[in-house]
Amino acid sequence: MIGGDSRPEHAERLRTSFELAAVLWPVTNEHNASAARLEPLIARPEVTVVLLLIRWIRHSLNDVAAMCERHDKPLVRVPGRYDVETVAPLILAPCGRRLGGGP
Repeated sequence: MIGGDSRPEHAERLRTSFELAAVLWPVTNEHNASAARLEPLIARPEVTVVLLLIRWIRHSLNDVAAMCERHDKPLVRVPGRYDVETVAPLILAPCGRRLGGGP
């Protein structure tokens, strides 16, 4: 997850609901909002999808889409809430088949 402030309770709900090993949610405040420092995280083999919380990102993070493409990672833009009920259909619509579920 990229954007906003890391919220451990939300990350844990997403992790358990989607049966993930982990949810990575790096700090992206004004002091370390460089997209370049996110690329090693995006490139990790265990990363299956990148959620971009567009309401809470800095303009310096606009390069995330190119990084996801470069590393063949699906990018899901989350326009508002990031609870399980909101995020699930956003992930499944474009990524469901690729991730082993959905149409």
